[in-house]
Amino acid sequence: MRRLSTPASYYDDVFAYDDDPENWQDYKCFEMCNDTDVGYLTGIIKQFGELYPYDRSQVHALGQSNGAAMVYRLGCEAADIFASIIPFEGSPPPADYNCTPSEPVHLLHIHGTDDHTVYYDGKHRDMGAVDSVTFFGGYNGCSTGANATFLNNATIANAKYRGDSSHTDSLDISKNVNGYDTEVFELAGCASDGTATLWKVVGETHDPSLNSNYATNVVKWIKNHPKGTSGNFYTATDTEYGDDG
Repeated sequence: MRRLSTPASYYDDVFAYDDDPENWQDYKCFEMCNDTDVGYLTGIIKQFGELYPYDRSQVHALGQSNGAAMVYRLGCEAADIFASIIPFEGSPPPADYNCTPSEPVHLLHIHGTDDHTVYYDGKHRDMGAVDSVTFFGGYNGCSTGANATFLNNATIANAKYRGDSSHTDSLDISKNVNGYDTEVFELAGCASDGTATLWKVVGETHDPSLNSNYATNVVKWIKNHPKGTSGNFYTATDTEYGDDG
């Protein structure tokens, strides 16, 4: 799991982790097994709130692989609780999942283009990274499908291309590539309180080697996307967060 403990003290935030992420019933068991994973996780948050004060506009969920599918479920089934979901190299439930979020939820989908477990282009039942973003972005009123458009003149062809598309909005979060390696695509037309963003990590796998910028940049994205706001995305030229290749 891509943990975010490194910058937590800097932001005075609390991060909670489950010790058995492999057993989440992401979508394979959403009807027949009557699983209680969503209730379990939201129950933890509610219990935590009874013990410690926290900003209810800043509740976010991050997960990788099966955990990514799980946070997609949280974004749908518990949209009233979560400000954003951050799925890392996973896919949302299929169309027959039959769930519609009760309100917008910010989305940050992160995916390596050389992932051969949950393929960037999609395979079998798993959606590809771009399709995952446009699918969930549709709940937020974003442009979807083949007609999807992105901010800053980025195209769907740029987003789907597994190599460097020379898109200018980029970050440096991978140790395997010198300089900027992650292209940022934010869907256009979204609701003001529900953005949808893809970080395309060029050349990374399902077990990525990430530098310290990864956690710092994700936490800053989280802080800029509280519940009920349009967020405030930062650019790669933000001098507060230098490269760490």
